[in-house]
Amino acid sequence: MIVFWFWGHGTSPAQIAGVIRHLAESGLVTLGALRSHGSGFDEWNVSIDESMRRIADGYDGEIGYRSVDDYHALIDTEVFRANLTAKGAERLAALEADGMTYHNTIGPFETRTGPL
Repeated sequence: MIVFWFWGHGTSPAQIAGVIRHLAESGLVTLGALRSHGSGFDEWNVSIDESMRRIADGYDGEIGYRSVDDYHALIDTEVFRANLTAKGAERLAALEADGMTYHNTIGPFETRTGPL
């Protein structure tokens, strides 16, 4: 979602998937999903290729971006989650130390009813 807001409304799910793949391949995040009871994170112990297939095609009852005609249908899906690794946390801290924070690069999310 952050990539979508940063790059604009024309950002395709495939482009966003490319960013997700890059973050995972760089060791900045691990990929997984919400636990089936909705509390916590279960890391997927599979290859990055398989993780990206799950994100694209859907997994565990959640839809993927290749299975919809209207990308608005993806707003309610929880097909995956990502957790920062120690390397990712270090990189985030370095960016924040350089002044790149969520609020001065992207700002608060806006919904159809206004800012969150």
